Amino acid sequence: MSTNISTQIQNQTLLTQITNIQKQLQQAQNQVVSGKKAQTYSGLRDAAQVSLNLNNTKTTIDTYKNTIAVTQVRMETTQHALNRVADIATEIRNAARVASTPAGLPAATGNGALKAEAQARLAEVLALLNSQVDGAYLFAGRQTDVRPFTAPGAIGTAGTPLDNVAILDGAFPLTNTASGTARYNAIASELAAPASSAPAYYYNGETGAAPNLSARIDAGLDLEYGIRGDTSGFKAVLRGLYALATTDLNATTDAGFREVARLAADDLDAGFKQIVADGSKLGIKQATIKDIAGRHDDFLTLLQTQISDVEDVDMAASATRLTALQTNLEASYRVLASLKNLSLANFL
Repeated sequence: MSTNISTQIQNQTLLTQITNIQKQLQQAQNQVVSGKKAQTYSGLRDAAQVSLNLNNTKTTIDTYKNTIAVTQVRMETTQHALNRVADIATEIRNAARVASTPAGLPAATGNGALKAEAQARLAEVLALLNSQVDGAYLFAGRQTDVRPFTAPGAIGTAGTPLDNVAILDGAFPLTNTASGTARYNAIASELAAPASSAPAYYYNGETGAAPNLSARIDAGLDLEYGIRGDTSGFKAVLRGLYALATTDLNATTDAGFREVARLAADDLDAGFKQIVADGSKLGIKQATIKDIAGRHDDFLTLLQTQISDVEDVDMAASATRLTALQTNLEASYRVLASLKNLSLANFL
């Protein structure tokens, strides 16, 4: 069969049309499968820069959200530790108040139970102040890789904090009220500047005026949320616990012990009040970060809607277009087939 110029042109035009329809059909199929107008930014044409800006903003907000999630867990753990230390301070303060009077705790009874309780609570407080979240110590300031406190050890174990304080018994015997004051002051001095050259209060974290832990939770907003282990409230509680954990009550030490118990109760009370105040401030910051997290959630919802408007297809319209393209392609194939079959015999 010979093909004239007119038929050749028709064939070529139809082939070009079929190729275009095939490209459109492939694009429509991709859109229906992915739900996206294009697979690349360039495919969005004039909307590409808008999409890029919206997605960059979303990435930034997601980063803030991730930081907030970690910070909230750290805050919650810190708040739990503060609450428990405050409870311990109250518990031992009340016991010390009772022990500060002969009627509350007779010398003949001794203070064995209170001493053992103070040692147990001291170990618990220091364990709480050594709390970690994802490997980060919460009470060491920004030195989150440093365990803030040395474990108390035990009386009779040389070099441990408890033994270093207990050694003061020999240098400051309890014989009267004044000796009780001297003994308590010696304990405070030992904790502030240990004879073993250990850091004050056996605290190994960050000190001085350096800022505490903080987190970037929004553009230009850093929230400081950390509480260091060397704050006045913790120091007061530790003084009271170390004193009660290393002091013995008997007929000889009666007057001196009562004074130590009174001073310990005062410190525990002061420490309790400061820790509660610190916890209240942290609570305000927890409320603040919760509000900001909510605002980020709302903004992300808006961003997602805007991104969807730019990038996503109208599925109903896309499905209709896909069907129309398939119909057009089939019709074009039929026309092409009929052109190829044209001959004089077809008209006889």
